[in-house]
Amino acid sequence: MTKHLLIRMGLAIALGPVCGYAVDGQILINQSTVMSAGGFPYIISQPGSYKLSGNLVATTGASAIQIGANNVIVDLNGFNVSCAAQQPIIMRCVTDAGTGGFQNIEVGNGTVSVSLVPGGTPPPGFNFNYGVDFSRSMTVYLHDVFVLGFQSFSLGYGWGGITVGYQSRLDRNTASLFEIYCPSIYVENITTGGGGLAGGSGCVGANNLGFSGLVP
Repeated sequence: MTKHLLIRMGLAIALGPVCGYAVDGQILINQSTVMSAGGFPYIISQPGSYKLSGNLVATTGASAIQIGANNVIVDLNGFNVSCAAQQPIIMRCVTDAGTGGFQNIEVGNGTVSVSLVPGGTPPPGFNFNYGVDFSRSMTVYLHDVFVLGFQSFSLGYGWGGITVGYQSRLDRNTASLFEIYCPSIYVENITTGGGGLAGGSGCVGANNLGFSGLVP
């Protein structure tokens, strides 16, 4: 057995608990791999295709997934990503890392849950916890994501929003609120709290339900 082969075997053993690979080469993410990699938020810093192989429950007050690279696909694979805050500060559950500015991000096929932990007290003023927030990036493709949350505009806080940056596309998503930077395309999305233009012009929508500030 050569020295180089031994080195490769050692690396495989060392990296094994941190990341796994699906048959098609996608990098698998689950609660165990996240904790082995240092805990939440799980930061994706390399381009590639990632896939959940189990539910994620983030540490209270922390994002679950932060994408910090261009050309990233995250398949939620029917699983749930859950975030909770002690207070409804501006918290983002699935989002871009740092100040954003990334391109070609795709997230789809699962649920994102955001909540206030028992005993949490809303602070004064309006605060919102976003289920999915890529407002600081562009060319985002978000599809088949169901964001579970709660909102109370009368009390000044809420959970469950989706927001994306310029030149993005949203297909078949459900959330309590949408904020979309234009130009973008949004088709067959459902909202209980309305939808609004976050900036720009030239958005195109079709067959959406519950939108008030955007063309249905």
